Amino acid sequence: MIVGLTGGLGCGKSEVLKIIREYGIDVISADDVVHELLRSPDIKSKLKEAFGEGIFDESGEVNRRILANIVFKNKEKLEFLNSLIHPFVREIIRFRIGESRRQGEDLVVEIPLLLEAGDPYEVDVIVVVSAPINLILERLKNFRGWTEEEIKDRMKSQLPLEEKEKRAHYVVYNDGSLEELKEKVKLLIEKLKLRPKKRYYS
Repeated sequence: MIVGLTGGLGCGKSEVLKIIREYGIDVISADDVVHELLRSPDIKSKLKEAFGEGIFDESGEVNRRILANIVFKNKEKLEFLNSLIHPFVREIIRFRIGESRRQGEDLVVEIPLLLEAGDPYEVDVIVVVSAPINLILERLKNFRGWTEEEIKDRMKSQLPLEEKEKRAHYVVYNDGSLEELKEKVKLLIEKLKLRPKKRYYS
């Protein structure tokens, strides 16, 4: 089974993915793929040409927060960034999905914009991680240090959380403690009958 994991900003998608990984189930994160792509000399060269030196930190790596603050205020720049990065992300994730299907293994794919993607991924089940708006704002401000303006800019690029919940096969409400979230994820894994990745030994 291929599971698409998505949700709103600050809802805890990465934490849910981490818990799933701890069960030995194969996972891939679109954010991790993007992190790797942003280290590519070719990608960095194109970003430098489009956005200038200011998006890089002292070590020469892309400062994602600075880049995000630029693109989420300018639709054309956001579209350019997406056109540069997303084709590679899609290719890598689709390859992993194909490999998992061929090997008969379960895979959980975390894609923040899964439901917004114009070119959908071939997942069997969609799981949305959700949380109350007051908790979301608290997490983004306290743990990521985002301002209210940054949060609003980024939320504009995503479907409303209520719409994501309607399109989901399953919703995980991350509105309590970490232990409560772990229990909810455990129940989800049992419900979906997800299995640990096969281990091959010589």
